[in-house]
Parts: sequence; C-alpha cells; structure tokens
Amino acid sequence: MRDEPARRLKADLMHIMVVIHDFQPGGVERIAIRLASWWAADGVRVTVTCGTPTGPLKPLLSERVSLIAPARELKRARFSRLRLALFAARVARQSRPDVIFLPGNYYVGVGSVMKLVLGRECPRIVSKLSNPLHRGDRGRFRQWTFDRAIRWKTKFSDHLVFMSSELQEDARTVIQDVLTKSIVIPQPVLDRVGRIKGRVEAKSDEAIELMAAGRLVPQKNIGLMIDALARLGTSSVKLTIFGEGPDRAKLETKITMLGLERHVELAGYTNDWQDRLQQARLFLLSSNFEGFPSVVIEALAAGVPVIATDCSPAIHSILKSDEFGTVVATGDPEAFACAIVECLRRSRPEPSVLAKSVENFQLERSAQAYLSLFRELSQARASSRPS
Repeated sequence: MRDEPARRLKADLMHIMVVIHDFQPGGVERIAIRLASWWAADGVRVTVTCGTPTGPLKPLLSERVSLIAPARELKRARFSRLRLALFAARVARQSRPDVIFLPGNYYVGVGSVMKLVLGRECPRIVSKLSNPLHRGDRGRFRQWTFDRAIRWKTKFSDHLVFMSSELQEDARTVIQDVLTKSIVIPQPVLDRVGRIKGRVEAKSDEAIELMAAGRLVPQKNIGLMIDALARLGTSSVKLTIFGEGPDRAKLETKITMLGLERHVELAGYTNDWQDRLQQARLFLLSSNFEGFPSVVIEALAAGVPVIATDCSPAIHSILKSDEFGTVVATGDPEAFACAIVECLRRSRPEPSVLAKSVENFQLERSAQAYLSLFRELSQARASSRPS
C-alpha cells in the first residue's frame, strides 16, 4: 500500500462510479463490490450507485466506499434497469466521476441510457462482459436478436473488459471492433494464493464430501448434479450445496423423490462457504452456461479438483489437465456421474499444484489493471477537451 500523501493525491485525481442494482447474491455484484472495496482501500475515491442498498452482499462493501441509493428502493422488476440508469445519470451529473464501471452484461444497457442522457457530459464508461455472447439454448432467432441488441448497447461503452481471451474471441463475430476497444483482465476471485491449510482427511467409515456453490436458478442446473449423484448407487458420498434461490422447493422435491435426503444438503447462502472448501474431495459445477466460473478458481485455489460441465468458453483453459478435474457435456447426468466416479478413483492431487495454476486471478493484480485502464481513459478524455 502506498504512503498517505500518495493515496491522497490519487484520491484527488481519480473518482470511479460503480453501478449495481442491489446486494443480492450474484457473482457479478460480488466481484464489483470486491473491486470497489480494494480501490477505496488503495486511496481512490469510489462511489457505488445502486437501486437497493441492502442484501446479503452488503457486509462485503468497505466503509470507505460512498454508497448512493434512491430515497425509495428500486427493486428488480420490469423496466427497473431503465430507472436505475436514469438515477445513476443524475448521480453522475452531480458527482462528476472520471469513469463509470458497469460490472456485467446485465448492466451494459444501463450505460447506453446514461450516455444518451448525459451526452458530452458523460464520463468514460467501461463495461465488463461477464457472460459469453453465444449460447446454444437461445435458438437462431433469439441469438440473432441478442447479437444486434448487444452490438448496439456496447457502442455506448468507451471500453470493454473480458475475463479471458476465450470470451474476447467469442465476441469477435458479434462486436466488430471488439479488439480495438477491449482488454482482458483476469477475474479477481482470490485475495491470495498458496496458503492452504492442513486437511482433515475423512475416516474410512465417513462419507466422501462433495461440494457445490451457486444460486438455485435454472442457469445453474443444480438438478443435474443431484441426478448424477442418484446414479452413483453408493451411500459413501455426501453433497453439500451452498446457495439460495427460487428453485429451492423444486430441488427439495427432487432430493426427496430420489431418496437422497441423507446424501444431499441444501445449505443455504453464506459469505464464507469457502472456509469449508478444503474439506471437500471434489467440487461440482453443473451450469448450462457461465461467463467465467469464479467458483472453479476458488476450488482450485483451495486444492480441490473440479467436475464441471462445458458451460464456458474458458472452462477448458482452467481445467487444462486431468489433475485439475474433468469437463463433461452440459445436460448429461450420466457423463457427470461417470466423471465423479473416475475422479474419486484417482490419487488425490497435490493441493499446491492446483493452487499455483490459478495464481493470476488475485484481486490485487486485477484491481491494479483496472486502475491503469481507468487512468488511461480519463487522461485521454481530459486531453481531448478544448482548453
């Protein structure tokens, strides 16, 4: 950390506005909060503008970050992003940030509205594209419509950020000038790497612990891993799933129907589920699609191999050898079950090797890369203004 005078100087020179809808559990919002808190701790002036200033993720936000929300809460609903954009534009006009950071696909349209409202007064807008632009479940017409919508929306962003080169490449056929207005910054998932605690190995008569974490929503397809577990035909495995969402009742019914009450636990949402990671034998991810699966990075950092569906263009570059885990086709519980069995048969990998493979995804490195981009854009804007 720099000394206090340098931090004060940096605070005078840079003001970042981060726009999120609320503090409900979600990878996009969680990463945005982590970045905002790091920037503020490093002496940068940071404002988070949101629709609803409450939710489970709120404790993660540093007290050094200014939080601005409307007097009347703006909850997620039809047209709520438009209302959020109009509110954020008013805040930007008053507080005059140097850069506006939009942390995911969900918010790219917010930037287009802000740019139209503020016109030449609008600060530089940096949008992170958090999900792949091509998805097999859309169908041809929906994909065609989506392509044109995202192409129009991203025209209002001054720069785009991708979490991997694979995601950047995925966007090339949709956003024609993507290489000239984008940068790859690794997802800032980890505080640090390489401090793996000692394991407590399961006794021979104890169940092998498997773990998963994610929102209980259709995208995550939690039901697939439950179906896979039912195919194992063994009582020696226990699956703990951290997360909450609207699919809970449906998943509870499935667990009961399959007779897996003793083998599958829906443990709910917690900010510190990672504390249990190192006790797991395998981490499971069964999503239909992901932008960049941060939970996979967290599992490897804890020295835990992963079974994952082919849900992201980046997944094969993360799980690049059998030692790290296995990638199976999306929507195939039989293949998922076979992969679990095969991984459990192998010798347990050396945890430090897995942790070292994800050392580039540390918060400090990525946060500094964002700051470098923000400075470059804000300085270019300042130099282009008439004297």
